[in-house]
Amino acid sequence: MYRTLENDFFREYIYMRFTRLLFAIIIGLGLFIRLNYITDQSRNNPLFYHPIMDAKIHTELALNFFEGHPLSKPPFFRAPLYP
Repeated sequence: MYRTLENDFFREYIYMRFTRLLFAIIIGLGLFIRLNYITDQSRNNPLFYHPIMDAKIHTELALNFFEGHPLSKPPFFRAPLYP
């Protein structure tokens, strides 16, 4: 089979479609796994809707930021470099 410009374009087209399909499958599988995990946690974990300790602080900070109060707590209310 001779190599022609048409064959090169066709191969590139097939490669691009395969790459996009593979990317979509990987993203879709990752999304499915994450949604499945969140659904399972919301059903079986009593601390999902009532967080405690660090999770509670992070949730409160996020909700306050969402409501338009960016800094509800002073900086460094924890030890410096606290993860």
